[in-house]
Amino acid sequence: MFQVAKHVAQIMDPPIVEIHNLLLDKEKTISFGQGVPFFHPDDEMMREFWLDVKNNHDIHQYTPDLGYTHVRKTVSHFLSSHYKNEIDWSGVILTNGANSAFFNILSVIVDPKDEVMIISPYYFNHLMAIQLLHATPVFIETSYENSFIPDIDDIVSRITQRTKAIIIVSPNNPTGMVYNNKLLNKILDVCEEREIYFLFDETYSEFIHKEDKIIASYFYRKSDRLIHIGSFSKNFGLSGWRIGYLMLPKFLIKHYIKLQDTIMISPPTVSQLLVDFLIKNGINLVFRHMQDLIESRNLILRKIEESELFEVKPSTGAFYFFVKLQSAINSTTFCKKLASEANLVLIPGNVFGKPYAQFVRFSHGTLKKPTIEKGFELINSIADKL
Repeated sequence: MFQVAKHVAQIMDPPIVEIHNLLLDKEKTISFGQGVPFFHPDDEMMREFWLDVKNNHDIHQYTPDLGYTHVRKTVSHFLSSHYKNEIDWSGVILTNGANSAFFNILSVIVDPKDEVMIISPYYFNHLMAIQLLHATPVFIETSYENSFIPDIDDIVSRITQRTKAIIIVSPNNPTGMVYNNKLLNKILDVCEEREIYFLFDETYSEFIHKEDKIIASYFYRKSDRLIHIGSFSKNFGLSGWRIGYLMLPKFLIKHYIKLQDTIMISPPTVSQLLVDFLIKNGINLVFRHMQDLIESRNLILRKIEESELFEVKPSTGAFYFFVKLQSAINSTTFCKKLASEANLVLIPGNVFGKPYAQFVRFSHGTLKKPTIEKGFELINSIADKL
């Protein structure tokens, strides 16, 4: 008999993978599923980059565990400009994406049975990481009526002697909501007072929608309780390059390096060099593609609002809309039908938390206008059958 560890067997299957397995033709799929941008460095940028590194034989080697020093300094300059605050490069660590960074740092700060507070609806990989580490998730539920913004009093009331950390994702996945700096500062005040870690995931930091513009997040405060998690996958269009970063209090670094060395040794060498190249050349892909992003967002919002099937609170960031189904259709049944009969990916709300079975998550990061139009035709046709 084949056996696996019980705590692994009990964790949910990756939901996007599960939906993709139902597709009729993966090559011709319309996907409102995965949260990645449509853009990436263009051919001219990549040719220039390759000329810069092709004779550098170090690209075939490991780098220092925490990343090249010169790239960490480049990233710290970029973040200092971003936050209008001096960021010490020695606290900046390069990682194999934000998911890896999150799992590794959580492994450093929690013991089995420690409590980790997680805002619900939550990013499912965060919950899976908590469970893999035998820690206890404490769900801070939010409501559609309150635009999925957590209540500070609710957070404070759920803290116990076992609480080790709280996870905040802003702009949020799956809701697309942005938490204002007043709320973030209050949460960090509580974390400092109660000696709890504040894990701040800013994967979508460059995607905040305001008055038909896209602006950047700017929450940063020097604190021994604040752990920043970031990614170049979304902001730089580098999902496949698997490169992210952490900003850590220095006393955690010597312990974090144990995890990074064990799991990956160092982040990909060539990926570090590409980030260095893009930053030093002032290449801001979000800015270059801002109008397309705004147009796709506005179109999908209009389509959702026009549909009798959906109700939505307009999101303020990331690529997401967390949408309420107006009918009694179960979101899991609906999404499975879309995949198996219409070759379309939409993510059911229950994978982001049990109370959200009547919600679905739309992602518009990869989609242009004609594809969005066709996607809604397919959604409406399946809805009519149900």
